[in-house]
Amino acid sequence: MRRVSWVIVLLLIVVLIFPLACKAPAAFEVVSLDITPPEMMAGETATVNADVRNIGGTEGTYTAILAVDSLEAAKKDVTVPPGATRTVTFALVEGKAGTYRVAVGGLSSNIVVKPKLVAKEMELKYDDGEGRVLYQRCSSVTEVLNQVGFLINFSPPAVPFTINKVLIDGAIKPCPI
Repeated sequence: MRRVSWVIVLLLIVVLIFPLACKAPAAFEVVSLDITPPEMMAGETATVNADVRNIGGTEGTYTAILAVDSLEAAKKDVTVPPGATRTVTFALVEGKAGTYRVAVGGLSSNIVVKPKLVAKEMELKYDDGEGRVLYQRCSSVTEVLNQVGFLINFSPPAVPFTINKVLIDGAIKPCPI
């Protein structure tokens, strides 16, 4: 009887405790990487989300490292139960224009940073040094305004720009009576 009791106790130890001791340790994989927005202006913030899955048998902590062009930019720890997935979120700010390779774990994606546009007042002006009064044979002032034009040579800057105001310096007199 004593022998049977020891066998039952030993069997319970093997059945109940041994599997707990033999569970696979935590193991992680990054299963998705999302960068929002994929294009931004220099100095703006993009959000980088990485989903981390624990494929091991026990809970564990994963250190997610955000790399930009293979250089560590940030890192965060996330605790993930076995079989579960958790999202790690990073804020990414790049100050210079260019295309950057962003990676977390084994996944990577590109983000395009465009140059920041700065409003700048600019005057487009044609001046040959001669003051002019423009006369035209016409029947009304409206006809003069509709028929007179200016030719301006202008070389735009290399980056995109918007013209908000154009000042044309000249005088138009109505037709002499």
